[in-house]
This record gives sequence, C-alpha cells and structure tokens, in this order.
Amino acid sequence: MALTGFEFTVRGSGAPPVVFISGLGDGREAWAPVLDDVAGFATAFAYDRAGYGHAPPAPGPRDGAAIVAELRDLLRRAGLRPPYVLVAHSLGGLYAELFARRYPTEVAGAVLVDPRTHDFGARCVAAAGAAACAPPPDLPARERAEVEGEPATVREIAEAGPLPAIPLIVLTRSEAGGDTVIFRAWQASHRALATATPRGREVFVPNTTHYIQRDAPAAVVAAIREVVDSARAAGAAAQR
Repeated sequence: MALTGFEFTVRGSGAPPVVFISGLGDGREAWAPVLDDVAGFATAFAYDRAGYGHAPPAPGPRDGAAIVAELRDLLRRAGLRPPYVLVAHSLGGLYAELFARRYPTEVAGAVLVDPRTHDFGARCVAAAGAAACAPPPDLPARERAEVEGEPATVREIAEAGPLPAIPLIVLTRSEAGGDTVIFRAWQASHRALATATPRGREVFVPNTTHYIQRDAPAAVVAAIREVVDSARAAGAAAQR
C-alpha cells in the first residue's frame, strides 16, 4: 500500500496496532521474519521511511522530530488509531523513544530490539574515544542524513517528557566479537533505558547478532505478544 510516496504493509487485526520502526539502512523488509506471526494476534504495520524502498527522500533535516511527525501522520492517514505498541530496531529505537516521550497517550507499550538509545553515543565516547565511535565515512546519503540528525534527536529526547509508565521490553543481543568496551557501553545503555520506567525490563537473547528479529524471531514475537497482552489488560481495566 502507498500514501503520497510512503509505502507500508498492514496485516492482521486487533488493537492496539503494532507499529514497526526499522533501523538505519533498513526498510520494512527487516521485519519479514516476525510480521506474519504478529499479525496472527494484532494489527501489524511496517513502513519505509523517506528515502527507503520506493519512498522519495524528504527535504529538510532527518532528525527524530521530523521522522516521528511523518510516522504519526502516516498512521493517521492509514486509518490506524492510537494507542500503539511501538517495535523498533537499532537507530529506530531513538525514534520510538522520542515518540513515547512526546506523545505518551498515543503509546501503549514498546519492544526495542537491540536499540540505539539516546545516551549510547556519550557512553561509547567515554569508554572508547570519539574515533572508535564515529560512523563509517562512506554511508549512503539517506543514512548519512539520519546519522547527522542524531544529535538533534538526542536533544529532542532530553527536552521531551519522561518515558510513560508503559510495558517496555528491551532486547539485547549476544556479542559475537567478545566482551568489548563498546559492547559493555551498549549493554549499560539498555539497562538504563529499561529501568527508566517502572514496567520496563531488559532481556538478553543468546546466540544472536544485531538482527535479533532474524536470528531469534520467536523471542521477538514473544516479547511483542507479552506487551500487547499487557496493554490490552490495562485498557480493559481502564474501561471497568
């Protein structure tokens, strides 16, 4: 399906809708290993950000504020009403975090799949130095624009409200390269994010790379089902 250049997939039915947000360099195809399973118990929505797939590049900065605004508008025009369960991978974790902080009534829960968090950059530089934490110099234009937008996204998260008290699961990969200082900073950032809300927790997923949804799709689906079930129970209790 397409709306004004944005292409997206909607499968299944049932509230709250599960909204998939891909990481740097990935379109909606990154969620193929889990999308159909999630569509078996909820509405599943995945899309291509501006510049990905057949979506044309967007003018202006590619910071979190712009990307979240585009996503909220696309969800509205696709007929999907909040609150949502956000499922985000890698850099998409920043956009999910900003979404939840800025629009807490629109988010019923979140599953973050090996996410980049708002404080990882600072933790990485403190642990390993700026040179070790710098992005590759030869990134494609669409990815370079999102990387260049990260400092603004981090500021926007800092200026937004706190994370709402939603069910939150942060999934962390195992580290094929061993116990490095950078990976320890990555883990520490996940622990900090998971404890930023009273209903959050981190889950370590063994035998996985950064693409946990590909290496252990059942673990990702189970986390999403748990958060969806928790959101439904909370919604039912609020209506009593």
